[in-house]
Parts: sequence; structure tokens; C-alpha cells
Amino acid sequence: MWGPKKGQLDEMRVRIAELEWQLGKQLGNQDPSAMSKTPPKPEHQRSGNTTGSTTPSIIPVPLEDHAHTSHPLNVPALQTITPARSTASSIIFPTTSNHAATTASATVTTTMPTFLTAEHDTSLPALMDWQDIEMDSGMLADMGNMLQFDLEAGSPVRFLGDFKVTNLVLADLDQLYFDRLHDVLPMIHRRRYFSWADQEKPSPARTCLRSAMHTVAAAMSAQYHSLGDALYQETCQLLESQCMRTLSGCGSSDMSLFASTNNNPGPRPSIAGDKIPIELIQSWLLLAYYDVVRSGEHQAMVTAGRAFRLVQLARLYDVDESSGVEDMPSNPAGSDGVHSDQNIPYIIAEEKRRTFWLAFSFDRFLCSRNEWPLTLQEEAVRTRLPASEASFQNNQPTQVCFLSEVIAMSTSPQCYSSTMIPLSPFAECIVLAALHGRCMTHRRMSMLNTGTDEAQEFWTRHDQLTLAVEKRAQILAQSPSLKLVNRDPMVLFTHMLAQKSVIYLSGTLEMALLQRQQQQVGDRQLFASSYKWRAERAAVEIVGLAESARSLGCFSMHPFIADPLACAANFFIRSAQSINARGAGSARSNSSSSSSINSRNSSNSSNSSMSNNDGEVEKLLCLLRHLGHLNVLAQDYLCTVEAEYSTWCAGRRQEQ
Repeated sequence: MWGPKKGQLDEMRVRIAELEWQLGKQLGNQDPSAMSKTPPKPEHQRSGNTTGSTTPSIIPVPLEDHAHTSHPLNVPALQTITPARSTASSIIFPTTSNHAATTASATVTTTMPTFLTAEHDTSLPALMDWQDIEMDSGMLADMGNMLQFDLEAGSPVRFLGDFKVTNLVLADLDQLYFDRLHDVLPMIHRRRYFSWADQEKPSPARTCLRSAMHTVAAAMSAQYHSLGDALYQETCQLLESQCMRTLSGCGSSDMSLFASTNNNPGPRPSIAGDKIPIELIQSWLLLAYYDVVRSGEHQAMVTAGRAFRLVQLARLYDVDESSGVEDMPSNPAGSDGVHSDQNIPYIIAEEKRRTFWLAFSFDRFLCSRNEWPLTLQEEAVRTRLPASEASFQNNQPTQVCFLSEVIAMSTSPQCYSSTMIPLSPFAECIVLAALHGRCMTHRRMSMLNTGTDEAQEFWTRHDQLTLAVEKRAQILAQSPSLKLVNRDPMVLFTHMLAQKSVIYLSGTLEMALLQRQQQQVGDRQLFASSYKWRAERAAVEIVGLAESARSLGCFSMHPFIADPLACAANFFIRSAQSINARGAGSARSNSSSSSSINSRNSSNSSNSSMSNNDGEVEKLLCLLRHLGHLNVLAQDYLCTVEAEYSTWCAGRRQEQ
């Protein structure tokens, strides 16, 4: 029931009277003979006759309509006033809860209720401003501490820094997470989450998860943006403590089991994985997302590394090693023993799949810019691709194929894109992330192996990857999800990732042609222009997708969307630089006037070509600037691309 409990209103009145007494004593502007030498006592300690008492009686404050407010005191007559110069009868204090710690300051600026005594003098002079009263911070702190009473035990209030966190704020952050972040972090079952989110004492792992969800939600909110860092620090402390307890418990169990089974040869399943709550892994992944947008990719790599190691310990890479959709290895009651859904085994197994694949994708995206080695290897994966979002949220068990099967079909020349299995946007993004990881490995191997024997292997890999990427791009272009590109951030990023992979392969080919000898290249030089044309078409496609991104807004964008945007911008700039370099070389090699005229015409043609690309680069830079307000990774890419673009523009002006 809303409102104060029995005896709380009397306690409130006594505390107000005490505050009146202390305020009058410190101001020193009351008649000493009319002021009691001791603070007023509660009613049960006073004599039955209150006539002649020096403690002023308090006018009761009406308490009504509690069902429509988050605060138990909903007084229509509350107003913002300042205390009178000649009396302390008007008491101003900040509203707070028993669970809150009031932040004191010498200047009070918030709206606060006024409680008047029966002896209030209506002929008092005009109200003065707070600065006219000599109060120190200690006095204000005493005022706040005296008036902390528990009027609503079910709605605890706490402070993180200067931010007041209430149940209403937490509920708002929950909603923000599912509205703005779930589309790009689709690993949590919504109904199952809300079934335990309001529990009085959820498990420690679930407490960590909810705190992590609130952290990333605050990062994607203008209203709670300043709350993000405080929530991040709190979540890190919770996770560090919980992971230490979890892993230390797993270690002791493992050692005892190993002592009892050390006579059995061969590998054995990890017992630690059964004891690692999935919520801990999800929490670390969410913090890695926060680091991407607030701290940068280096800190994100460190944080994501914690999640990757837990993924390996929990063996999420082989969730479907020997089980089908009807035989899921999970606890039907969940980690808190709550039967929240009929098909809870499927929900838990699908959450494991989605958590693993999100970590798998993060690994590829984080390593892309700096060409870092991958942590989660594709060869060990025996977890099926995630089902559609509708099947997941509606608890409809659906069996999807393995990643290796999809890529095998993509790299087969006999398999056409029209006959391939349609996948959900999340699963399609995973396939393209895996292909992009293979492209990264392909480039790294091409730089290490430059001998004649490895040349044929390079061209075979390159042709297979080009075929697979183009097939996936064709499937995306023909899929119904294309209509959602301006509404679904995962669909938008997946389409951009496909085009970025085409550009990446073209760059790998150019590097290989420059590095290898002519006899190793052979007639492959003739195909370079064809790959260059494909890459240019892909870059133009990214520009078109970038224009569609404006309808989504920066708050719900994929955290790594800056990567394909910068890739396309760099491609346009490098293409212009190579055209100018060829034009300058032609001008130097020709000595005749007619040749000089032709070279100038060629240079003018290249400048005209780049002028057309100038607009494309500006569009990409504009979106990067827009994203940079919330995304540190986008800021880093923006600085790099702008520096290269400015250098090229300066060189072009000098040539003209």
C-alpha cells in the first residue's frame, strides 16, 4: 500500500520540529525566551496536556493520490519559497528517501515542499533569497540527514555521483536497452529477463547483467549519459568480485575431479563451464560494447578478452556438439529456480548460442582495423547459427544449420545464391563476420608467403573468398530484409559489412600484385581492373546505405558501423591518389608538347573524376562526425580519414 506506514507521519512531524529548533538556534533571530532550550520530544514522551508547550504544533500535510506518483508525498499545495528573514517557521528541505544520501551544498536550487506551523506569522516581511541566510554545508547536511525517513520501502533510492537513481530510472534504462541496443546485441530473452529483473534478491550474476545493461543503455541516452561512467565502475567491481568467486569455486571442483579421474586417458569435458553463469559472459560483452563507444578499441579489446576467455571456459563454442533442438543441456528451472516459461531449455540454449556468436563477431570486428590475430577460432565451432528473432522471443524451437555448412555452400561454384538457405539478419551478419575474418587471415598469409609454391594457394583462396562474399551480397540484395535497412541497425550494418569485404579483398589483391614477382602474377594482372571496379561499386553502395542510416539516429547504430564507412572513404581517397600518381608519371615521361597536352588532359580527367568522389567522401565524413558525438571509435576513424583527405586536397590544390 502506498503512503507512510504507521507512526511515520508522527516521526516526520517531530523531525520537522527539531529542524525548526536547530534552524532558529543557528540563525539566532528568534526570541531566546520563546525558544525551548532543548529540542522537542516525540508525542509519546510528552505530557498529556500540550497547552503551553513551546514546540509549535504542525499543520498535517494531506497525503492522497499515492497511486499516481513515484514519491509518497503528493501535496497539491507544495510550492517553492524561501525562508522569512525574521522567523524559522517556514522549513525548506530536500525530499529524499531513507535509502538516499543527500548531497549538500551552500546554494539550494531544487523545488522543495514547505511545512508551516500553526503560529505562522502572516505579517512577515517579504521572503528573502537563500543567499541571505548564513548556512554552511554542515548545517545543510544535518538538515538532510534528519529528514531521511522510509515512506516507501519498496522504492529504494541511491546516489551514483550526483545522480539520483530510483526504480523509475532503472525501469527507464531497461526500456532504453531493448529499444536502442537489443537490435545490435540480440542475446537476451526479453520476457525471461523481466521475469527476474524485479526480484528482491536475484542471483549475483543476474545483478551484474542488469547493471551492465543499464551501463550501455546510459551510454546511448542523452538524459543518462553522465550516469554511464559511474555505472561502469560499479559493474566492473561487481563482475570482478563475482568472477573471482565463480572461478575459484570452479577451480577447486576441477582439481578434485581431476584427482579422481586422472586414470582416464584423453580429453574430458570442462566441469568449470557448467558453473560459469551465462550472465557473467553477457555482462563482460556489454562492457566491451561500452568501451568501444566510450573508451576506444584498445580498452574494449582488454574487456572483451575477459568475455572471450569465459566463452572458452564455458565451452559455448560447442553448444550443439551432440544435442538437437529437443534435447537441450540446460536447467529447466533456470539459475534462480524460477519456471518462467514453458520452453525454458530452448531459451537457455539459444541464449548461449547468441552470446557465443556475439563474442565471435566482436572478435572479428575489434581485430579488423589493426589486423590483430583472432582469439575465437572458427575451426573449433560446433554451435549452430542463431534462430530468427521471432523464434527466439516467442519460444519456438527452431534448428538452424552450422556456420561451416553455410560457408561451404557459399564457396561452392555449383551452388547459386537463389538456392541457398535464408538466414536471419543476425545469422547473416555472423556469416559475413566469419568471411571477413577469413579475408584478414588471407591477407596476413599473403604477406608472409611470397614464394612461387604459395602463389597458387593465394589465388585459390582469393577466388573462393571473392565468390563467397559476392554470393552473400547477392543474397542480401534479394532478401526481404533489404526493406528494413533504414529501420533495423543490424540489417544496415550487415549490408555495409558485405560491401566492405569486397573493398578489403580488392586491397589485398593490390598489395599482392605489388609484392610478388611478375612470373608469380602471370595474367592475374589483367583481373586487377575488374576487382578495382567491384570495389568502387561497393564503396558507392556504402555511401547509399549511409544516407539510409540517418533515419535510424545515432543512438541505435551498430557500434562498429564506422569501420565500413571509413573503409569506403579511404578507398575513394586512395583511388584518387593513384590516378594522380599515374597522371604525374605520364607527364614526366612525355617531353613533346603534344604529349604534355595529353597528359594535362589526363590530369584534368582525373581531377574531374575525383571531384565526383569528393561529394561521396563528404557524405561519409558527415555521418562519421554525427556518430562521433557518441562513439569514440567513430572519432578515431574520423581523425584518420580527415587527415588523409586534407593531405590529398592540399596536394591537389598545389598541382592546380
